[in-house]
Amino acid sequence: MLRILNGHSRLPDAAEAFGAAMIPGPGERAYLADIFYGNVQEALARQTIETAILLGHVMAHEVGHLLLGRGHSEDTIMRRTWDKRVFELMSVSQLTFSRTEAAQLRSAVALRLTK
Repeated sequence: MLRILNGHSRLPDAAEAFGAAMIPGPGERAYLADIFYGNVQEALARQTIETAILLGHVMAHEVGHLLLGRGHSEDTIMRRTWDKRVFELMSVSQLTFSRTEAAQLRSAVALRLTK
């Protein structure tokens, strides 16, 4: 489940975060992520990217956490921070999951469909 909240992140260590996935303890399924639309809007004011493109990437990133866990990468949609270069990659559909992440996502979805 993705909730798009109108405000900003209130997470003390992630005040500028676009979203947060609620990751439970071992053996439990993650199912809830929040998108902080106020933070997304602030980024849109500083970048030249369409709202739908940024919001879609944020949503994909958070769903990635729900299925893959807390980890981040250095050069995929699962990266921790997004800078101007990353926004440019988004604009031309070049910020994606790695092949490994995509395979892990498919496996995680298949596992959830069987249980």
